[in-house]
Amino acid sequence: GEYWRACNSLGVMFANGEGLVARNDARAGELFTAACNGGDRDGCRNLALLYEEGRGVPRDPAHALQLYQRACTSGHQGACDRARALSGGR
Repeated sequence: GEYWRACNSLGVMFANGEGLVARNDARAGELFTAACNGGDRDGCRNLALLYEEGRGVPRDPAHALQLYQRACTSGHQGACDRARALSGGR
C-alpha cells in the first residue's frame, strides 16, 4: 500500500542523501525492511542491494539473492536480472 511505498521512498532518500536528508545506510535499511515486509517490491529490491554491497547491513550475498528473488516474484524485472547475475545466470 501507500504506507510501504512511502517507507521505500524515504529509504531511497536516506540511501542517497537526497534533499535535506543526510545519507544514512542503516536507516535506509530499516525503512527498506519495513517496506519489503509490507509487500513493496521496490523495498525488497533496494534492501537486497544494501545486503549485496554491505551498506548499513552486513554484506550477505545469499540474503541479497533471497530478497532479489522475492522482488522478482512480485514482478520487479531489475530484481530478476540481479537474482540471475548473483546465482550465476541460472
